Amino acid sequence: MDSMQNTIHYMGGVNLDLDLTFAIQLAFVLTLMVVLNKFVFGPYLKAVDERGRRTATTKDEAAKLRAEADALAGRYESSLADARRAALEAKLALRTEGIDQKDSLIQSARSDANTTIDKAQKEIDDQLTAERPNVDTQVAELSTLVVQKVIGRAV
Repeated sequence: MDSMQNTIHYMGGVNLDLDLTFAIQLAFVLTLMVVLNKFVFGPYLKAVDERGRRTATTKDEAAKLRAEADALAGRYESSLADARRAALEAKLALRTEGIDQKDSLIQSARSDANTTIDKAQKEIDDQLTAERPNVDTQVAELSTLVVQKVIGRAV
């Protein structure tokens, strides 16, 4: 046993006997573990889990809202494109209608002008035809007067 005591002495005199102090320390550690688990670790882990759950829920809601916003933006862009297309079609229709009305008014004005010109030309021709015998008579009388003045006697 002497050699055993020398070995224990080299170990620094540590005595590893299982006695009552070990049981008290074990009871204290187990009690401390139960108390800490109930009042510290349990609530902490519960709070971490709740935060993770809320974060996941919030991320899901954000993704859902993003999808809804993208859908609304798509519908907005689609309706805006439809409105632009309808406005362009209306603009082209109004432009075509305006051009048609302009052409119609110009044609009507030309027709009215031609009618007025034809009517005036006919009146002039009618007046000329009606006045030609009078003019011929007056020309003959005037010629006679001129000849009489030049000759100085009656012809």
